[in-house]
Amino acid sequence: MIPFAPITFFVDWLTTDKEWRRTKARDPSTIGVEALRVARGELGKGESGGNNRGDDVDRYRGSLRGTGAWCSAFVGYCLAQACQRLVRAMPVQRSNGARQLFRRIVTVGWKVKYHDMQPGDVVLFARGPEGSWKAHVAFVSQVRRSTTGRVTRFSIIEGNAGSYPARVREIEATKRKRRIGFARV
Repeated sequence: MIPFAPITFFVDWLTTDKEWRRTKARDPSTIGVEALRVARGELGKGESGGNNRGDDVDRYRGSLRGTGAWCSAFVGYCLAQACQRLVRAMPVQRSNGARQLFRRIVTVGWKVKYHDMQPGDVVLFARGPEGSWKAHVAFVSQVRRSTTGRVTRFSIIEGNAGSYPARVREIEATKRKRRIGFARV
């Protein structure tokens, strides 16, 4: 028995059918899809009264401490609301840090390849100068594929992007540089 391993990992380990694995990798996350619904409901909300401030930002942060960038607090908020709607335990501990939240999601879920991404997956981008600790996290909201199944375009819903007053917005992110990776809860 593999201690604490989700059953899907055990089934993946036992299964040698490559087609089954490819299909499984493209199955969207129930929590991720519900979190995306929550994020869509937050479009247009964001900062008020100053940079990284306001009632919406405070709601996204919840019990998290800090006053800095709130993209990760927004993603964590949407995941928590999704779990509440689905009557499920929150699978990851929330974080103010985008890289830390992404690592936590990978730990309880898995990393997803670019061409296997689905709406509801979380995407991490590098931010700041090369090699910086700074990052930005968002939800994949739409994926457009060619007739052969290759990703041609994708969009994200993100919080805390741009100058004050930053709002939750949906944008096309296909050409956005410094993409680090994708994860599925």
